[in-house]
Amino acid sequence: MANKNTHYKFRLKNGQTPASWNLPLKGVMLERFGENKISRGLKKIEYIKGHESIWAEDHIGDEKPESIWFEDGLLEVHKADKSLVYILFNHKWFNSHYELIDEDVTAKKKNTKFDLIQKALDKVDISDADEQKANALILIGPGVIDWSPERVKAGLKEKAFNEAQEVLDEMGANDYHAKYIAAHALLAGVVVINPSRTGVTWPDGKTIVTCPAGQDPIFKLGEFLSGSDELAKITLQEIGERTTRAYVVKEIPPVKEAVKKVLESAEEEEEEEEEQKELSEKDIENNLANKRMADATVAYFEEHNKKVPSRYKNDVEWIESKLSPPDSFRIVR
Repeated sequence: MANKNTHYKFRLKNGQTPASWNLPLKGVMLERFGENKISRGLKKIEYIKGHESIWAEDHIGDEKPESIWFEDGLLEVHKADKSLVYILFNHKWFNSHYELIDEDVTAKKKNTKFDLIQKALDKVDISDADEQKANALILIGPGVIDWSPERVKAGLKEKAFNEAQEVLDEMGANDYHAKYIAAHALLAGVVVINPSRTGVTWPDGKTIVTCPAGQDPIFKLGEFLSGSDELAKITLQEIGERTTRAYVVKEIPPVKEAVKKVLESAEEEEEEEEEQKELSEKDIENNLANKRMADATVAYFEEHNKKVPSRYKNDVEWIESKLSPPDSFRIVR
């Protein structure tokens, strides 16, 4: 293997690894610079090993230009071969068809990817079988209901390994706690997905939420439970209580905790909406007060041909008291 201190290593992009691949040079031209970096225009290039110049016009004799070949998608070039190095770094296909391999950068990208995978694996490393299946229902789908604990565990790990970012994004989403509650409720028999998969109901058949064809009922229920309206809150609490009771001896603290987090999130949204409403009402009041002051100040100047005295410039009541009433109310003497 070539030493990175003495060689450059290039590879074809997009994972291409053909047995042989030729970098086209026929008709390729690069801008040539002369003394003081003055451009001499576009000139034809060619590669002749051992020649310092890449310019065809400098090559005198019968030596034939050589082709540049990538083998199995790779090309290693000694740094001392300045002509070939110059061509590779300045060819129009550099970074579009092939690229320089920087082992440190490559290693850094790999480490970032491995760290992401490890985070996702840690998130799905759950010891409790019921919690495993509840999370699998959300991350993998309803097909896991009939899976054995070992298969669920393997499925979660496989999902984390192959789709690490997706797993982390889903488990970090605002509505994940609500989906988690919905999944546990389904596993405990507290709620039921109807045979047509068009809704989630209570065991007695009463509909909790409808689900359009093609959508995941668990996701739809989670979406409903994460809402801030009163019905969503009442349903959420009822599902949480029934689910906890359904496990009888084995209480599931995460369900209670999830219910608490969803309710807190809903309360925060309501508080934000209320604050925005109060701010809007204050803005309206301030705008009306400012308009009243501006109108009174202009009217005072027009009537008295002078500005409002400084000590009264912010006293709209005083200013209005010095104005004549509107024509329709004046007493004609």
